[in-house]
Amino acid sequence: MLTIYPSLGKCIYCQNDRVDLTDEHIIPLSLQGLLVFDDASCVPCARLTNKFESKVIQSLEHFRVRYNVNTRNPADRKKKTFLFWSKQADGTKKRVTIPHSELPATAMLYKFGRANILQGWPADTPIFEWLPVPYSDGIALKAAMEKYGWDGSLQFKTIPNEFAQMLAKIGHSYAIAELSKVLGVRTFDSFVPLCADIILGNAKNYSYVVGGSLELKKEADSTSDHFIGLGFIQQPGRPKLLVVSVRLFQQMGTPHHHIVVGRVETDVQVRLVKEYFSDSATVQQSFHGI
Repeated sequence: MLTIYPSLGKCIYCQNDRVDLTDEHIIPLSLQGLLVFDDASCVPCARLTNKFESKVIQSLEHFRVRYNVNTRNPADRKKKTFLFWSKQADGTKKRVTIPHSELPATAMLYKFGRANILQGWPADTPIFEWLPVPYSDGIALKAAMEKYGWDGSLQFKTIPNEFAQMLAKIGHSYAIAELSKVLGVRTFDSFVPLCADIILGNAKNYSYVVGGSLELKKEADSTSDHFIGLGFIQQPGRPKLLVVSVRLFQQMGTPHHHIVVGRVETDVQVRLVKEYFSDSATVQQSFHGI
């Protein structure tokens, strides 16, 4: 179901309020995202987020085409074919063309270790624990191999950094959108953002705030395509943190991820965050791997 959050009148990334603003899909439209934040991003910030989102979306092209995930050019998709090189018995290679309707659904996602901040490590800790997780429709793959004489070989370029940037953007924008339902413009006073520099390319310590679980859980957390929820972590002697939990395409048994979007430091910030949680009946929390 499409959910639209009203604009706060400033860019949620750079907080500039004297620029033209564009709508922001919290989860990209091209990944079946149905959460829209009206007039939430300035044009320069939108260009920056589009760079890493486009790389992730392109890396999932086979999966998106096969399952007809949202596209801005549906007419072009129907005409699309895919070219593969297939190794033959005599050692030579031949070109194999497969139409979009018979393309095996393949995707490369990522498992991450716990965010470094949750382990008490400083922001400059050079540890980024990640593992690629391939997904494929085995039945469609076998059928295409038999029909087109294809050896089934596929090449993937791993892009964990861009995937982590996209998760940081999803988490940051979702937290602000959700808090704004109760707090309005006071949302910007409710926490110290931790993801903005990563989103805008000013920092590369992705694993400081973006993490997940290295264990896979087959069962989905809800009936929707994606799971996303906002939570507030308070532990004695540790920083108070706002955390967003995300599971993209959860029905496939995909990895859990979490994004530590901000610190809640002052009494005023604590009061504002608790105001949201006491008022919101729709908040969902899932901290698998935290």
